[in-house]
Order: sequence, then structure tokens, then C-alpha cells
Amino acid sequence: MPESGLDQLIETERRLADRLGAAAAAADEIVAAARRAAVEAAQRSEAELAAAADDLAARIATERDGEIAAIRRTAEREMARLQSLPDETITAVAESLLDQAITHGPEDEGR
Repeated sequence: MPESGLDQLIETERRLADRLGAAAAAADEIVAAARRAAVEAAQRSEAELAAAADDLAARIATERDGEIAAIRRTAEREMARLQSLPDETITAVAESLLDQAITHGPEDEGR
């Protein structure tokens, strides 16, 4: 028996509903895959950022240690130089500083 126009319309609607359902399922899969990719990208970025932070911390520590060592060497040289000064020189410098402090007083600070 030939199909009526209504039967054809119902069949077409059924096929379109099936296609729409398949398209919705495919869209859901795409969205889920995109979310997984976004999470993975965020995790990679977080790991890269953590590695960069660790690298920066290590470089800063190395630089700091070098600066401290340089300051220590300078201080040791200066201490050795000061320890080699005769007592008379140290006394003369101390007296000069004391004289300046008494002569100028606290009111001259910052001038």
C-alpha cells in the first residue's frame, strides 16, 4: 500500500529527530573533548608555570649566594685592611669623628 503524505511526513520527522539526536550526541562529545583538552592545557600550563617558578627561585638563590659571597669577600678584605691600621690612626679617626659630632651636633644632621 502506498504511503500517504501524512505517513511520509511522520517518517521524515522521525528521521530528522534521529539526525538531531545524533547531532546532539556528537555535539556533547565535542564539548566533553573540548573540556578535557582545556583541563589538560590548564594542567600543562600550571606545570610549566611551576617549573618556571622553580627555575626562577633557583636562579635567584644562585644570584643571592653569589652576592653574599662577594659581600663577604669585600668585608673580609676591609676587615683585614682595618686590622692592619696602627692604633694611632684608629684613635685619630675616632677623635675626629667625635669632634665632628660635638661641633655640629644633632641639629646639623641632614645638612
